[in-house]
Amino acid sequence: MFSSALRQIREHRGLTQTDLARRVEMQPSSIGHFEAGRREPSLQNLIKLADGLGCSLDALAGRCAKSNWDLAYRRGAFDAVEQMKAATRDLRKSSFVIEEHPDE
Repeated sequence: MFSSALRQIREHRGLTQTDLARRVEMQPSSIGHFEAGRREPSLQNLIKLADGLGCSLDALAGRCAKSNWDLAYRRGAFDAVEQMKAATRDLRKSSFVIEEHPDE
């Protein structure tokens, strides 16, 4: 049930496996393994997936009607978080340093 629910919710959100993997900081192959039923995620990864998809753990377990998938989902909020994560990664990769100066 989990594997089919994961795929259905991901597709309903208009996300590719790679999109979801980036959103939850996993490898795209992990998402593929979960959807194919070859692997089961840990509880920590289940929570990441639910947060990344904006759904409940019940929805991922297939215990929730499709009409209830969107109750916690706010596309704008998740997009903003993704932009912030990307900006943070970019800053970490750059050599930009912010120096603190005491008040004069």
